[in-house]
Amino acid sequence: MGKKKVLGLNVNGYHNPNSAATDNLTRLLDPAGQPLALVRSPANSTGKWQNLGAALNLRHTFDTTGRELSADLAYVQYHSGLTQNFTNLLSKAEDGQVLSADRFRQGIDRNIAIYTARADYLHPLGAGRKLELGLKASHVTTDNDAPYASWTGSEWADPTGRSNRFVYRENITAGYADYNQQTGAWTVQLGLRLEHTATRGEQRRTGEAFTRNYTQLFPTTQVSYKLTDDHQLSLSYGRRIERPEYGELNPFRIYLDRYTYEQGNPLLLPQFSHNVELSHSFKDGRLTTTLLYNRTTNIIQDVFRQEGKEAYERPENLSSRLVRGASVSTELPLGEVFTTTLDAQLTHNQYEGQLNNQPFAISATTFKGNILNQVKLDNGWGFELAGQATSNTVG
Repeated sequence: MGKKKVLGLNVNGYHNPNSAATDNLTRLLDPAGQPLALVRSPANSTGKWQNLGAALNLRHTFDTTGRELSADLAYVQYHSGLTQNFTNLLSKAEDGQVLSADRFRQGIDRNIAIYTARADYLHPLGAGRKLELGLKASHVTTDNDAPYASWTGSEWADPTGRSNRFVYRENITAGYADYNQQTGAWTVQLGLRLEHTATRGEQRRTGEAFTRNYTQLFPTTQVSYKLTDDHQLSLSYGRRIERPEYGELNPFRIYLDRYTYEQGNPLLLPQFSHNVELSHSFKDGRLTTTLLYNRTTNIIQDVFRQEGKEAYERPENLSSRLVRGASVSTELPLGEVFTTTLDAQLTHNQYEGQLNNQPFAISATTFKGNILNQVKLDNGWGFELAGQATSNTVG
């Protein structure tokens, strides 16, 4: 649109049908570990996963100084459906004699619509300085329907009331400012984001509902100093948020068999973390060494529970986590055709929290290492060999 304006449009989508057949065997044990019964659950399922998205973006350059305004609007819609049919066979543990047989079915229909709008402004201030300002807003609606029914011998019915419909709405508005300055050997970046979140979840068939409103500040800072042409130091700090995935908030049950399932937790809270890193870089990243510190609250963790004969898994805000460690990464060109890349990290992880109203504290020191060897051959051919090593860990 002329020399100073660029308009872009992107449209994408996909459709993925699927089907599966499973046969699950569960052993029911008494508290002493002795077998009580066997549950065999052959099942079949059919489903689909599809989405459609579109985005419109505009970039306008004001002048030769680099002043620029960019904006975009986006919409994406996801739909997934799943129907599962189970046959539940309860039999004796000692000889496999069938004691009872029943059938049940579960349907899950999910719809997610996401609308976003964003505008960013870049303003050079001269002498290696620039200021960036931005606004963003998003609106998300998820509608999840989960009908459940058992075969009574003459009809499908839901006498236990397990069917449910969960509707969740989320509105996030945010504004940010980011300042960058480069003076001699120093580079400084200061940022601040103000974010307001408003959510509402409602279980339509039970009438249960919750709302949340909160405003948070997220500062970021990075300072770098170039010691020599080959050596550079940098120190960074940032506060971050990690929200639960929409599926984790969904209270529906997804069954493996009559006694085993997983479900979401609509009462999940976001995770918040403080992150500090001190890094030394040699020869533009050829060798990088980093000391790191991370503290996260409201850790989201999958928890396994049992109620009577039913065992299930669901995410919960379980604990706080403290991570301290160091990492090293290097790239070693050995001749013109062979390159080795090494990454290693050693961290000490501490978890503290409550499980079943009982306090717990666990910790572990963990090592992770990766190696990648790349060989370039003639005519564009090449090959690579990679390996990974990880020690025992917690989390």
